[in-house]
Amino acid sequence: MRVKISKTVDLVRVPDEFENLLDSAVGLMYDLQNKVETAIPQYSVETHEECIKEIMNIRDKLILLDANLEDAIGMIEGYKKIVEGKDAVSSNASQQPV
Repeated sequence: MRVKISKTVDLVRVPDEFENLLDSAVGLMYDLQNKVETAIPQYSVETHEECIKEIMNIRDKLILLDANLEDAIGMIEGYKKIVEGKDAVSSNASQQPV
């Protein structure tokens, strides 16, 4: 069973966290590619149960990959909103008459 967690980081660390999340996604993609290229072709009709288990394992990893990519999108969208909001606030402050 998987659970979704969240954490709080300093704004300056968001790009690093985003990169780590994408690195994790890339690792999952390589793992999936390896499984599809090496594990699945070994199976035959006689070993269909093992093949089914391997395909289910691949599907589970695809779900995890999709969740990681969804988290990456949410992270970068939230970061963009904050950065754009700060730019708008500083822009408004600089236009205020003194």
